[in-house]
Amino acid sequence: NNYNLHIYGNGSLVEILKKQIESKPNIKLHPPFSPNNSTTLSSYLGLIFPSLWLEGSPLIVMEALANGTPIISSKSNGAVETILDAEAGIILEEFSTRELNLAIEDLITNFELYSTRALRYSNTNLDYQVWARKLSNMFDSVIKSVN
Repeated sequence: NNYNLHIYGNGSLVEILKKQIESKPNIKLHPPFSPNNSTTLSSYLGLIFPSLWLEGSPLIVMEALANGTPIISSKSNGAVETILDAEAGIILEEFSTRELNLAIEDLITNFELYSTRALRYSNTNLDYQVWARKLSNMFDSVIKSVN
């Protein structure tokens, strides 16, 4: 109730969600934003990533880091390692209202620190040229070990 929340997506529970938030003017529901326009993320204080899916590297998390957007995440998904490595967000042990409020307060207080870390991590680990060089080095190493 204390924060504005913008939810992007159109998952299977969207109709239920619409009913739950219809009396909450601080919560807005939006369709998914285009992957070609990840700058949407830079207009927010942070990304809340409550996913329980164990995908290896969730693209939305990488996009948030590249935009300097700190992340609050549940501990049960594939983004945890990246967020911890980047030191650009908060991992919730329990996804509860209390824990989420504490995490949001932490983001507000430490936004510049988290944002700077997110950009630094993105520039040193996710930049296309850096990534391509690391991948090339990995292939070279495998080829040399076979010979």
